[in-house]
Amino acid sequence: MANDCEFIMKIVGEKRDCEEFISRMQYYENPYHFHRIFNVDVSDYQYEDKSCYAFGTCAWSLESCCRASGYSNGTDLFSVNTKDLNLKIEAYSREPGMGFEEHYIYDKGCCLTDECLEFCLYYWDKSYYETYEKYIKDNPDAPDEEYFDENGEAIVGGFGEEYGIWNISCNDESDEPGESMEEAKYEELVYSETDDYHDVAHEDSIEENDPISEFFKAFEEAKSALIQTEN
Repeated sequence: MANDCEFIMKIVGEKRDCEEFISRMQYYENPYHFHRIFNVDVSDYQYEDKSCYAFGTCAWSLESCCRASGYSNGTDLFSVNTKDLNLKIEAYSREPGMGFEEHYIYDKGCCLTDECLEFCLYYWDKSYYETYEKYIKDNPDAPDEEYFDENGEAIVGGFGEEYGIWNISCNDESDEPGESMEEAKYEELVYSETDDYHDVAHEDSIEENDPISEFFKAFEEAKSALIQTEN
């Protein structure tokens, strides 16, 4: 039996496209349906922000049910469906059994954020442990008393207060997808004080003793020496 993974998700796009995306989480008629979404509740569509919110549980993780490494045989279903429906999505998930949280952002097929952090959920049953001193005696790895909420729960690790903080909206909607993580990595530019710039990824790939660089350096030195001799 699979562990339950709870998730929350913001979906940004036209109302009909958001509804179709949700239907692919609930029904298997579409060839790009999501897998093993146990249940999903949806908020009312927000016309001002062109968005809606989904809350539910799935098997194991969003990685397993909605991305390429799980039940989809190598197909990233978040990527396929956001591209097909012209959507942006942001999703957080939490699986206390294995102790991890996920965070994903997709923009029209392009993965902008892919994060997974370890976390641990502690539960202090105050009906059984009347005082923190009694609880910590049996649970020496638990955090300090101040970290427990009124329900007796404490979370260590994960995204903390950033869990459920949304980074997408309709305000930056365009016909083009956002820059992917790989594109951002290889297009990062660093500007000097003279406003010149260089490509960081390219610079990191060149070693100090790179033979090609050494060849051109020697060639330039020989050319300069030849010009001085002719003069």
